[in-house]
Amino acid sequence: EPTPDTSVADTEDSYILQVGSFRSAADSEQMKAKLALLGSVATVQTVTVNGETWHRVRIGPFEGARKADEMRRMLSDNQIDTLVMKANP
Repeated sequence: EPTPDTSVADTEDSYILQVGSFRSAADSEQMKAKLALLGSVATVQTVTVNGETWHRVRIGPFEGARKADEMRRMLSDNQIDTLVMKANP
């Protein structure tokens, strides 16, 4: 007997796009504002790596690789490079 299909939403991974990592909090806020003008809500994550403080600007999560890729392309069209990462479950 065939097993029931699971919905795509239940099986797709979530993704986050990192759009920058800055030493300056002001630079990260500037990128966050630029993203807001493009209609994206970003968060800034402050971390310390090897004794240095970095401010990571991220958007998401996006459900599924297709949605993440659509956003990555839109940002690329606006000269914004991204790093795609799988979100933690």
